[in-house]
Amino acid sequence: MLTFQYTRAYNQEFFSLPSPEDILFSLSEPLLETGDIKKALQQFINLGEGKQLKGLEELLSETRKIKDTFLQTYNLNSALDNIQNELEKGSGWSGLTSHKTDSPARERKGGARVLNVAELREELQAKSTRSLHHLFFLLKNLTENLPFTGSQSLSLEELPEFIERINLILQVEKDLQRAVWGYDLETIESKPIGELLGEEALLSWEYFKGVKSKLEKAGLLEQIKNNYRLTRRGVYLISSKILKDIFDLLKRDLLGKHPASSSGNTGIDLTNSKPYSFDLPLNINLPRTLMNAIIRQGSSSPLTLEPQDFEIYEPEYFTRSATVLGLDMSQSMKDRNNFLTAKKVALALNELIRRRFPQDYLAIVGFSTLARQVTPAELPYLRWDAEQSYTNIQDALRLSRQLLKQKSRHNKQVILITDGEPTAHYEGNRLYFQFPPHPATIEHTLEEVKQCTREGIIIHIFMMVKSNPLTNFVEEVIRINPGQAYYTNSETLGENIILNYLVKKKKR
Repeated sequence: MLTFQYTRAYNQEFFSLPSPEDILFSLSEPLLETGDIKKALQQFINLGEGKQLKGLEELLSETRKIKDTFLQTYNLNSALDNIQNELEKGSGWSGLTSHKTDSPARERKGGARVLNVAELREELQAKSTRSLHHLFFLLKNLTENLPFTGSQSLSLEELPEFIERINLILQVEKDLQRAVWGYDLETIESKPIGELLGEEALLSWEYFKGVKSKLEKAGLLEQIKNNYRLTRRGVYLISSKILKDIFDLLKRDLLGKHPASSSGNTGIDLTNSKPYSFDLPLNINLPRTLMNAIIRQGSSSPLTLEPQDFEIYEPEYFTRSATVLGLDMSQSMKDRNNFLTAKKVALALNELIRRRFPQDYLAIVGFSTLARQVTPAELPYLRWDAEQSYTNIQDALRLSRQLLKQKSRHNKQVILITDGEPTAHYEGNRLYFQFPPHPATIEHTLEEVKQCTREGIIIHIFMMVKSNPLTNFVEEVIRINPGQAYYTNSETLGENIILNYLVKKKKR
């Protein structure tokens, strides 16, 4: 009697699938880490969403457990002996070894061996010599390529069902392995997965097949030519979540450590108002709020207020800030998640300014051996520079000065995120780089610091290092410029920069 392993019963009442927004947040970490939406999607498909949605790697693991149980249960030696006896009764055993061409075709894709058994059951019912030869070589191939170590024997009548089962297991193993490697899920048949692993696994598989279209329909992902990119709404949701996470940490730390305010020093512009949205100061424009309620409700009474009725006065900031955020993209920044953290902070700071300080200016400069301006839309796909691996702080400050020149009425600052001293600089049009840093590199970089100081630009350096001793370079920068130096790591960088920005706004 054959025994097979089955998965637990599927209960749709307790099984919920993640929303497109949940998928986006799951994608955000691998996307920001790799800068590749395709790799991020593949990682999500492989790993799934915790207990809510099994990933393909877990489904593949379940399949291999079923396969191992199968191999540890059965022994094919008795089945081979039975076939031998049948052949000896009929055409004779001596001719068996000459029929190797009757061995069934095998396919090796995705690391699994798949057997063709479509005609086997009908042939065995007739117990023809051809079918017995065919079956003998089929079982022989199985014993040579799969480690059957069990003790349960199989009769001739049980073999078709046994072969269909092992064929299903190997087929699903092959398909899942190919999918984990990145094959298009649309090219793989779904039915065998459901037959072997159950309805819940089939539902997960079908969900993964449609994950891109779900994100597109939700307005979070768009296809441009042959590539997928986040929409503006997708970038906004990721940035907002990162900012919220930083604020949550700030609230936790500030409540437990020291009092501080997270709001800028603002007034109220009584000439302008706008609909209220989450995380904006609640400076209610009462006349406009009541008018909105009357327009919505009509002449009936009593008058009730709904969330959409509220309007608030526009905040009017006493000073404007012009900020350039410098991101070190040199190769060393890939260590300890430094570059991933720096990208998150850039997204969060951009979202903070867009939402709370819309009159402020923010530019982003990425620098390694050379410096270049980076738009907020590029940030999710930005990667550390493996080919240009030196650190040209001089060029980053030079470009920052150029971007800040047009902001003459603003308070100007450069927020520099780096993990080491400068190792590259320009002399005229000639580029020099050396590690450890050459004295000339330090000298030319400090000249750029002096030029920033003359133009009223404050430089704040956030040094991502394990220990806190001041380097000679940082000491010289804060001696020349009225800015500050901070020693931080990937766990505290976001809190430090956001709090620094808010505190500086209040002081101004």
